[in-house]
Amino acid sequence: MVIRRAPRALLICGGVVSDWVEGGDSIRDDSTTMILYLDESGDLGFGQGSTTYFVMGFLAVTDEEAFRRKIRKIKRRAGLSGQVELKAYHSDDGLRAKVLRAIAASDVEVHTVSVYKPRVYDHLRTDTNVLYNYTAKWLLIPFLEERRFDYVRIVVDLRITRQSRGMRFDDYVKAELWGDRGVSTRLEFQHQDSAHSLGLQAVDFVTHALFRARERNDWQLWNIVRGKAKRTRRLLFDPETKKPTLEEGGP
Repeated sequence: MVIRRAPRALLICGGVVSDWVEGGDSIRDDSTTMILYLDESGDLGFGQGSTTYFVMGFLAVTDEEAFRRKIRKIKRRAGLSGQVELKAYHSDDGLRAKVLRAIAASDVEVHTVSVYKPRVYDHLRTDTNVLYNYTAKWLLIPFLEERRFDYVRIVVDLRITRQSRGMRFDDYVKAELWGDRGVSTRLEFQHQDSAHSLGLQAVDFVTHALFRARERNDWQLWNIVRGKAKRTRRLLFDPETKKPTLEEGGP
């Protein structure tokens, strides 16, 4: 992947890129735009029947139209109209593998954070949106702090519209970046429906694959895109630390 350093980047959430992690094809700082698609898999509940893991991740894409064409082609071959949302949960393993192989063959990067929910702090369990933002911080803020673009557009799924308590997602990211980190990147947020974004539909298959790997210990699908993983984090896996464990292209 070739990414030029530019004063503008597009961040589409419904996804984080850094250039220091080993493994896979590297991003070089020489592109005009960068598009990040972010999504999650698993749930943020803590009752009976809730998941053990929560996974958040993104795809970094430079040639948006070429990537869209690949995903659109898969939908056509699967007999899905353009109006039908491609969802990993509702697909069989054959279609899941096809989408992941298309992603693995594309000029993209994968970045993820996996949360081990049994060790989530009590004060983060009281509001799932707060926990969502806390997880997103470990995924988004390092990228924004490292790259220091002049302008970033963040497009999030319509589900991420507000917090029931505390700051909205938009304001939370701004406060972390502008206030705590002192980075003056201009941030613009847009809230979109993932049904109308092929990028968000694609990254759904990535986060689903890693979630399935962790939740079921079934790594078959994740291994298809594993070579594209640039920075992965495991949050709260270690009982002795409150910070994420960094991995380099690993699970």
